[in-house]
Amino acid sequence: MNDGECHITDFQNLTEVTDQVRTSNFFMLSRNVVVNIASIAYVAKWFSGRLNVTIGRDAWQRSIIFSANRKKDVLEWLGGAIPGR
Repeated sequence: MNDGECHITDFQNLTEVTDQVRTSNFFMLSRNVVVNIASIAYVAKWFSGRLNVTIGRDAWQRSIIFSANRKKDVLEWLGGAIPGR
């Protein structure tokens, strides 16, 4: 699978997808995004204790802003490190 590719599946929702993949490699960033750790391009601290995670490479990139409440979960999944810094 390459960055930005779409695949049709029989899954009813992303919770079913996350149940099928290794949680050490994949994380549900939002209700509509499950990401592989290798596709994270950049992570940065954001305003008011939030976190900005940029996924994708080259021509296709997307930023997702996390609340301070979810920041801990994301950083734990990343092993406490902030890639791209």
